[in-house]
Amino acid sequence: MPSQFLNNLAFAKLIAPVSTETFFSEYWERKPLIVHRNDANYYGDTLTLEDFDRHILPARLMSKRRKQQRRQTPGPKSIRPKAWKTC
Repeated sequence: MPSQFLNNLAFAKLIAPVSTETFFSEYWERKPLIVHRNDANYYGDTLTLEDFDRHILPARLMSKRRKQQRRQTPGPKSIRPKAWKTC
């Protein structure tokens, strides 16, 4: 199955019983959607530890590496006022 299909399927499960069409037409950037569940395990398989390790943790590590690289990369040199040319 394509990834986009699985993403849509997961999203539909998160907001059920509200349809994705209703969500986007009535709730998206308008008002919060509150769905009460009587099943404490309903979201149990939404994000597993394996999912976290596979998707979220590497992204956080990459972000940390990028921040470290930015700190180590020298910025542009400033021009001293003496070097400014006046018209």
